[in-house]
Amino acid sequence: MQPGRDSRFPLRSQGLDYEVQGENLLKNAGECTLREGGGPDGAGGIMGNLVRPFLPSERVRSFAIVTTEPNELCAQLHNRMPVVLAPKAWPAWLGEEPADEAKLKSLLAPYPSDGMIC
Repeated sequence: MQPGRDSRFPLRSQGLDYEVQGENLLKNAGECTLREGGGPDGAGGIMGNLVRPFLPSERVRSFAIVTTEPNELCAQLHNRMPVVLAPKAWPAWLGEEPADEAKLKSLLAPYPSDGMIC
């Protein structure tokens, strides 16, 4: 596994579901999707092999969805949102084209509110 390139992926989704916890119950707070014609999207994901301190010979495959501050629409539902990657950003995210640290950080910006419906 090469650092960076093999550890990032776009997680395809139909929309962003938000759940909030209150009085020990999870409830659906809402869903946000891309506006019609927005094309397929993917949440920024990272994956890797974790080493357990008590079993150093055993590795656990793990992944996480990268989050960022919410845009104006999603802020009404939650204090963060998944990083949404447009297909044109996938080559840089996946390491298929050169991308320095500044370019990768720019992909972590909140998806524009005017491109979403909540």
